[in-house]
Amino acid sequence: MFMHDDRGFAHLFTNMFALWMFGSTLENYWGPKKFLTFYLLCGIGAALAHLGVLYYENAGLINELDAFKKNPELPNFIGLYNKYGLQNYDPIPEFVRQWNNNPSSYNPGQAVTFFREYTDIRFSGTTVGASGSVFGILAAFGYTFPNSLIYLYFFFPMKAKWFVIIYAAIELFAGIQNSAGDNVAHFAHLGGAVVGLLLVYIWNKADRRNFY
Repeated sequence: MFMHDDRGFAHLFTNMFALWMFGSTLENYWGPKKFLTFYLLCGIGAALAHLGVLYYENAGLINELDAFKKNPELPNFIGLYNKYGLQNYDPIPEFVRQWNNNPSSYNPGQAVTFFREYTDIRFSGTTVGASGSVFGILAAFGYTFPNSLIYLYFFFPMKAKWFVIIYAAIELFAGIQNSAGDNVAHFAHLGGAVVGLLLVYIWNKADRRNFY
């Protein structure tokens, strides 16, 4: 049930450690069935958040592709090629090499195909991981046990509620910044956290236990 990508052992270990550290407490508090339901729902929420942000980020690209199909002239292609950094996708497409050798050989149909393939890749990339569910667990722990102490690096104490808030703020900043080469789905993390908070809030309205 725990899937992950290839970003390294350290990231995998951190997620597994957080799942054990915070998840075991919540599982004991709720019971295994309720915890499993929570874990899966947070994962689904994280996936939906990621897809929503992905569509929002690429809406402009889709509109420009539609406009380019109607007017696939070379200057328009070069402008889009440079704007979206398509040299990272295919440094020199074959039809561009042909055009460099013979300016009259530019093929608008090939240009449209190349741009459409790039758009398809932007939407078809595989996102694998359980970090969204783990962030939901972290948020639920911070809400349910807000004053429990977490020892950062095993030495520095911090209340769980502040740890969750600071961590979420860092994720939000990283997601908005969208640095080149950053392959972390930050908004999937935040989506899992939001779903986790909503679930634990709803459940606690029906079961008003004392918080720690």
